[in-house]
Amino acid sequence: MKKEKSQPSTSGSPGSSLAERQLKDAEVGTFVSMRLAQDQLPGKEELQSESELTKQLASHWSQFEVHDGLVYRRCQDTPKGEEDYMQLLLPRTDVQDVLSQCHGGVMGGHFEERKTMDQVRLRFYWNRWKEDVSRFCRQCRQCNWYHRENFGSKVYCNQSFPVLLSNVGTLTSPVPT
Repeated sequence: MKKEKSQPSTSGSPGSSLAERQLKDAEVGTFVSMRLAQDQLPGKEELQSESELTKQLASHWSQFEVHDGLVYRRCQDTPKGEEDYMQLLLPRTDVQDVLSQCHGGVMGGHFEERKTMDQVRLRFYWNRWKEDVSRFCRQCRQCNWYHRENFGSKVYCNQSFPVLLSNVGTLTSPVPT
């Protein structure tokens, strides 16, 4: 069993750690509990009653690793020739916070959608993350206001707006290798 110490709270429910939120998450919680409990892929009979998302994640079982009680996805053989990197399997409760940080926080700067996707891709993974990033960027009030006021301008809204979140250190910290 690979269950290790849990991480401090970074967002989501007050007083709950990121590891607890992964376990309690409606989307990934079942997969996380399976991955924490065993190193081997569960059998078909164990998976047959689970959600499609759990089955999809389990089909990539070997890509997921446990570090300090958190489940990460290892990305290898990247098309751009990048080194391997780890993506935190993100609970749905943390998605808005992460998108805010990657788009408009210290890691973002309200750059275009592609750059926001790059920031997310290098750090996090969740179901339908690309759709969520696109939607978030299209709905960003500051970017929409900036582009509406500067119609026709090719300059991106890279204004640095302060984001007061306690989890900035966690989001910008190096991930396990």
